[in-house]
Amino acid sequence: MNNKKKQILLIALNFENEYSLALYYLQLFILKHKELKKLIDINILEYELNVVKEKKIVVEILDKKPDLIGFSCNIWNIEQTLNIAKIIKTFNKIPIILGGQEVTNSYIDYLTLYPFIDIIVNGEGETVFLELIKNFVY
Repeated sequence: MNNKKKQILLIALNFENEYSLALYYLQLFILKHKELKKLIDINILEYELNVVKEKKIVVEILDKKPDLIGFSCNIWNIEQTLNIAKIIKTFNKIPIILGGQEVTNSYIDYLTLYPFIDIIVNGEGETVFLELIKNFVY
């Protein structure tokens, strides 16, 4: 059995001096499950919109060698998030998950228009994301 922990990145593109509490909540929700905590590392990367260039974000993400990437999507960051996800997918077939207010209730449209997206979490994500992680590592 491979003892290497799966590397999961949760990423948000925020306005200056704002933070994505939802990602920290997801991280805590997942890591309270002791069996998963032994199998995965979940790290959060947050970037300021219009400050950090997409190329730099992509390089930083790929340098972390993630096994799975989740993006927090809102109306203010969806365009840049989709650009970054598409670039990542051209270099690496890392599974990409989108969640958040912008993609909830529009998930069929996003999956149809953006084939580089693997999964969209619709609505409240804690339980769904937990099940996704369990299926991913087991």
